[in-house]
Amino acid sequence: MQALDCSILCVQEAKLPRSQLTSCAIDWSFLSQSPPTHDAFFSFCRKAPSQQAQRIGYSGVATFSDIAIPAAASQDGLTSATPDLHESRPTSSISHLAPPHDTVPLASLDAEGRSIITDLGAFVLINVYCPNDPGDDPQRLAYKLAFHHLVTATIAQLRTSRPPREIMLVGDLNVTHQPIDHCDPCVSDEQFASRPARRWLTHLLATYQLVDVYRTLHPKTPGFTCWNTVINARRSDYGTRIDYVLVSPGLAELVVGADRMPHVYGSDHCPVYVDLKCEGMLAEWAADGGHARVVGSPPIGSARRLVEFKGKQGTLAEWAKRGGIEQASGTSTSRPSSRAAAPEMRPSLGKTIKTIAMKKRTGQQPKLSEFFGKPVRAAAMEPMPVQESAQHELDQLTAISEPDIESTSSSSASSQVAAKSAWSAIFAPAPIPMCHHNELCTSFVVNKSGPTQGRKFWVCARPVGPSESGKDGKKQKVGEWRCGFFLWDKQRSRANASEKGHVGGPK
Repeated sequence: MQALDCSILCVQEAKLPRSQLTSCAIDWSFLSQSPPTHDAFFSFCRKAPSQQAQRIGYSGVATFSDIAIPAAASQDGLTSATPDLHESRPTSSISHLAPPHDTVPLASLDAEGRSIITDLGAFVLINVYCPNDPGDDPQRLAYKLAFHHLVTATIAQLRTSRPPREIMLVGDLNVTHQPIDHCDPCVSDEQFASRPARRWLTHLLATYQLVDVYRTLHPKTPGFTCWNTVINARRSDYGTRIDYVLVSPGLAELVVGADRMPHVYGSDHCPVYVDLKCEGMLAEWAADGGHARVVGSPPIGSARRLVEFKGKQGTLAEWAKRGGIEQASGTSTSRPSSRAAAPEMRPSLGKTIKTIAMKKRTGQQPKLSEFFGKPVRAAAMEPMPVQESAQHELDQLTAISEPDIESTSSSSASSQVAAKSAWSAIFAPAPIPMCHHNELCTSFVVNKSGPTQGRKFWVCARPVGPSESGKDGKKQKVGEWRCGFFLWDKQRSRANASEKGHVGGPK
């Protein structure tokens, strides 16, 4: 929050199971400070679509707020009830507003930890992470549409209450509303708008007069917020806008700015933000005693009420007042060393091992005199006749000159090097192919189930970018961004590579 210079931070797809809340790398000490500086609200995933997703972490949203903008209450999920500002308790329930999909139980819509409602006094903040496009999965499509219906029901209840509540809906809606929000719509505007998710968002904006603050302030800028990192699309800004800040009319009057932050990395999304002129709102809240109430007692739904944080950690000053420093000092002087005493070496064992090793080496190595054999007395030696054939062989042997020996050794070494090079060439992988830009390609593996699953292929290493057209209006095959080169890994030709230095593809 300090790095982003924000008072409220909403996170989607946190992938933080509650079981790992205190073991993760995040310092939660701000939740136990006295007086508190910030507050936190979590929605954990309790049931993921698969066991693997549940194990590694799935979905989850979190809202963090500066204590200067204290929350009256918060609610995990959309199916329970909406919080009330002054009573700090639910005013009514929306559980009777069942979605029009009998195959999706209402309770399951909050089981994945996709939403948090936080009452901030002047408005109600709804932080959501909508399900993504399920493709050909009809069950997940029904789940997505049912979740959309639940978001609509929540907003309807808040906007039709007496008096109506101002709302702010933020998060990853996983939908591109207009063609300008997509890098490659590929279809007509009518076909683009006919998708169920887009029709839902259009209906939500029109029915409850919600304002898309970014599109209102930047009507002609695409403003993409999400990119495919596998194809390096962020470099060419070839993405989609699926992260939104939607506000009700009364809150729209307080908006002084809104934009995205594409320079902030760490995710396939970038942050989006909105600036509100809320001095009057904060003054009204302080005059009503809201700040004192929240500081004195954590609001409903606050992480400060969780057993993981409640009363578990005090401040350093409180610890010192309790005599913690003196106790720790006294304990440290009288406490025995935690390091275990090193076991004593047994000299007899070391000596035995050394002796055995020396004996073994002595038995293996003969004396130098034994190598030459015992001397023979001269009287016992008898002259042996030298055969002519033996003398001829001896003459041939001694006739071998030193340069001949060196030549033989050099020839043998050259043969070994040549053989090694030949075997290396046989088993070496084919060179990396070159794309139409005459640049080295990059490889991928097919993950989608089907006949080609697991197969490796090569494509241009440049990032995917907008379609580029030539003077004739036709799409160019070679432009600034990724070209149309494609090659299955098994189609690489080693013979071609050895002759040309690279493998070309169809142009």
